[in-house]
Amino acid sequence: MAYDRLTRDTQPRAGSPAQGGGEGDGMEAPSSPKERRTFRRSVVGMPVQAVRRGTPADDPRRLVSLHVLNVSRGGVGAVTQACLVEREPVMLFFPPLGPGKGRDTPGRIVRCVAAADAYRVGIAFDAPWPEREEARTS
Repeated sequence: MAYDRLTRDTQPRAGSPAQGGGEGDGMEAPSSPKERRTFRRSVVGMPVQAVRRGTPADDPRRLVSLHVLNVSRGGVGAVTQACLVEREPVMLFFPPLGPGKGRDTPGRIVRCVAAADAYRVGIAFDAPWPEREEARTS
């Protein structure tokens, strides 16, 4: 898959919240009127599996492979070979990394746009992930 071509647009701009241009507790004000992100995002590159919630267990389209390009407390940006429907509910299965546990996170598709030989998707989590401090104590 041509992930390198698709990641160009996900690289943070200088001074953007992803570059540390914001301040505070991780909540970032939108940098422009069109910017809708609430949380600072981190550029990553990791495979994640998703299940289309409400899809019959025997449907071959139920399981979707994603390559996450960026993640925040509120959602992810990813690429996939599958065309997903806006507002479609999904369950993301984040694998364990290092000493950390894996995480199953429900969310909804907020965009799916054809790009090169794949689709760029945005997925909003149903509830934001806790702050790192909160996550350590729970």
